[in-house]
Amino acid sequence: MLLIGLSVGCTLGIVSNLFVKGVSFITDFKNNLSADILPSSLVPIISLLFAAILIIIIRKIFNIDRWHGPPDAILASHQINNSIDVKKGFGSTLTAFISASGGASVGQYGPLVHFGATVATFLEGFTSKRLPPGIFIGCGVAAAISAGFNAPIAGLVFAHEAILRHFSLRAGGAIAISSITASTVGTGVFNENLGLKIVANAPSLSEITPIVLICSPAFGLLAILFMFGIRLGGKTAKLSGLSPSYLIIIASLICGSFGIFLPEILGLGSNEMNNIFSNEYGLLFLLIILLGKILMTSLCIGFGFFGGIFAPALYVGAAGGGLLAKVILFFGFSVSLPALALAGTAAVGAVAIGAPIATTLIILEFTGSYEFAVAAMIAVQVSNFIAHRLYGDSLFDMALNDRGYKIGLGRQHIQMDDMPLEKILSNQALTFKEETSIKDVNIKMTKDKVTEAVIINKKNEYIGKITIYDTINSKVDNQKEIKKLLKDNHLVLNNNISLVKSIEEASNFVGEFIPVKNFETNQYVGSINESDLFRAYLNLQNQVLFVEKDTNN
Repeated sequence: MLLIGLSVGCTLGIVSNLFVKGVSFITDFKNNLSADILPSSLVPIISLLFAAILIIIIRKIFNIDRWHGPPDAILASHQINNSIDVKKGFGSTLTAFISASGGASVGQYGPLVHFGATVATFLEGFTSKRLPPGIFIGCGVAAAISAGFNAPIAGLVFAHEAILRHFSLRAGGAIAISSITASTVGTGVFNENLGLKIVANAPSLSEITPIVLICSPAFGLLAILFMFGIRLGGKTAKLSGLSPSYLIIIASLICGSFGIFLPEILGLGSNEMNNIFSNEYGLLFLLIILLGKILMTSLCIGFGFFGGIFAPALYVGAAGGGLLAKVILFFGFSVSLPALALAGTAAVGAVAIGAPIATTLIILEFTGSYEFAVAAMIAVQVSNFIAHRLYGDSLFDMALNDRGYKIGLGRQHIQMDDMPLEKILSNQALTFKEETSIKDVNIKMTKDKVTEAVIINKKNEYIGKITIYDTINSKVDNQKEIKKLLKDNHLVLNNNISLVKSIEEASNFVGEFIPVKNFETNQYVGSINESDLFRAYLNLQNQVLFVEKDTNN
């Protein structure tokens, strides 16, 4: 366990810092280059367009149909067999690096989280020792967050809270070591803290608590607006019917055009957030960059640029908190703008990713202020309650729900969703060719003591299902073909549906068995009965219970 934590932590500590430093270096390079070669106004469009072209190429090289991110890490940690695609994970991370370097309004922490899980999965392939699922993924995720924010405690909590969704006794030690190692490597080797810089003094709790309580519902509504915008961008892209290549080119041109006039709404936004905390922006400008950031992030992520949503959510929260502080100050009341901006930062970020405790700890660790952390905690809890009641789950959970995974139902339900029906089929059902006579069918079914049988044609295509009572009560000449008696009123299942879907469809079934066919080819592939479904359910349940017992011991 110690070796796992150290190896993953060292790797992610170095890679996370190189990722952030690389984005910063390229951003500075293109800005300096533009001063000598290009008009500064053209830089946003050219850099985003160039990034879009590179992303199109990467998508084809890695054969990526969709970008892989934190939801995939969550899903993999809930599966008995890790489903993270290492190749596509590396490709998605490279794409995120290009997106951020090109100036797209995306975040860096989401890709680093998934990259952490991908690296951990890659390293897992070199061990033959059976370990509980989630240990490697948890180590990778914790290390990524720890290195990104210099927040080892938050990294540990985030891995359990947002990804694993439970506290693992066996994995906890390795995850803690990985998180601490990543932070140590980041600050020791690179001598740099990648987190935000807060220089303001925190007000007393008696001063800040009432105003945060009053403003927190607004943060919850702002989080809803942010999540709605992100989802709307993706839905708009799908409804357009355009190819991914066209969509990302369109996004680069639109975002680049906005960036000419308002460069503050593009890129990672770290400098802009520090400016908000330092009270360098006016009320109207805060409103403009708040709405602009939501629009640009929705467009970039929805139309094909890949990156995280955590950093943009933090930016939106900071701008929202700063805006509220400006409004309060305008009416003559006293308020700490940095405190309210930090509260908004934590609130919107926590709601978007579904990690209220970890987000609060991030504020605590990179500010070192108990007062700021308490203000963040209040805002997080109130806004999280409002957003969940009015809108729903985090963006990570919504993404999984869109793919048919109800992560809140636990590992057992996930395994049932992942198991296709065809894996548990039997071929015990009696079958007849459609040209078989009614008499011969009756004789055979009576001899075999069955009441139901399947009718197929010469191409093994499913024709229908017959009961012995149909043959007995038939008024048709018993020398006629059995297909004369077929009725289209029997339940038939698709071989590609999941076990959980099969159980749902068969809940009201009465009979010996259910025919199963390929709905695309109409090929008969087998049959299933209630005992088969029940046995498969119990086997999966036992597997899951064994894994969870092994994990928590």
